[in-house]
Amino acid sequence: ITTGRTDSTSAFSPSDEWVQFDIDTFDGLGSHSGSEGSAPEPIPEPEPLEPLVCGAEKVLINAIQGDSSASPLVNTLVEFEGIVTADFQ
Repeated sequence: ITTGRTDSTSAFSPSDEWVQFDIDTFDGLGSHSGSEGSAPEPIPEPEPLEPLVCGAEKVLINAIQGDSSASPLVNTLVEFEGIVTADFQ
C-alpha cells in the first residue's frame, strides 16, 4: 500500500493502492517493489538486564518509599523481599 484513503465517503478503487494482475496470473506473487517511501529504522535490541542473584542484599521497602512524595530510587533497579500479611481480594 502506497497511500491511504483519508476520505471515507470517496469510492474505493483497489488500483489506487494495489497492483492488479490478470486472473490466474501468479507472476510476482508475494513480491513487493518497495519503490515508495523508505523502510523504517529497525528497533535496536534493549540492553540485557543484570540477573538477580538469590541471597543478595535486599533493599528495605522504606528505603524505596523514601521520606518525600518521590522515591529516591527512581530509575534504579532494586531487589526487595517482604512478607504478605493480608490479601483483601
